[in-house]
Amino acid sequence: HAEYHTMSSIQGDRQFFGDDGYKPEVKIFTPDKIKVRFSTLTEADVKYLLPEGTSDKMAHFLSQAYTSLRERLKAERRQDYAYAYHDLRDEVNAQKFGDDKKDGGGNASSIDGLLWRMDSRFGKPDSIFTASEHIELNELFRPGRCTILQLSDIEQHEQQVIVGALLRRVNKARMQIYRGEKPKESGDFVNYPVFALLEEAHRFAPAGASVVSTNILKQILSEGRKFGVGIGLITQRPGKLDQDVLSQCMTQIIMRIVNPIDQQTVAQSVEG
Repeated sequence: HAEYHTMSSIQGDRQFFGDDGYKPEVKIFTPDKIKVRFSTLTEADVKYLLPEGTSDKMAHFLSQAYTSLRERLKAERRQDYAYAYHDLRDEVNAQKFGDDKKDGGGNASSIDGLLWRMDSRFGKPDSIFTASEHIELNELFRPGRCTILQLSDIEQHEQQVIVGALLRRVNKARMQIYRGEKPKESGDFVNYPVFALLEEAHRFAPAGASVVSTNILKQILSEGRKFGVGIGLITQRPGKLDQDVLSQCMTQIIMRIVNPIDQQTVAQSVEG
């Protein structure tokens, strides 16, 4: 809810300085500064962001286009980040004019409907999902820095995709460092442990619902410590949090909880 900007007040406050020369740094990304490179989105991310009413047939054509685009890029030996939204759109549109009439050629109306839905989400000039621009990981995570992403004015589906895409990137980057590999992009070279706190965590791993950020949270919480990726989840409603995610939180700080469902959830998730 855009409340954490007050953290910037610790900068320059001597009571937070360390004897070793440490001084805290706070960097805030407002919603207009938060960008996600389109090519970092998975097929599931793109489908998740499409408006309601997207039919199975539309999803089928999107899958075909996504697969075709990735295969073409691989054949051309282009790096993953070298494509933008319009490349995927062109691949979808090409199915209307394909030689195989049993597939895209006879389904122009479905493909037009899919294109309209894709444009409504990704085709805007002020879209969060850009061709090349995104937050560098070593800007997001840096020793001594607290970075705040203000997602308050961003639609919830987009919030979930932003969190999922960033966590996938940092987890992959840390795995590469751990294995002695060098990330493709210099901005993703993060050769130190990182820790991310998610406020209103039930938005990103809700109980009884399938959202795109849940799986990467499960993966990092169960496997990420080895690679130096830590996750902290903050919520006033633990009963609304995915049980698999909650069960992977080894340290729990429990304060006043009134709701009986939340109390029961916490009691079941705490050993002994």
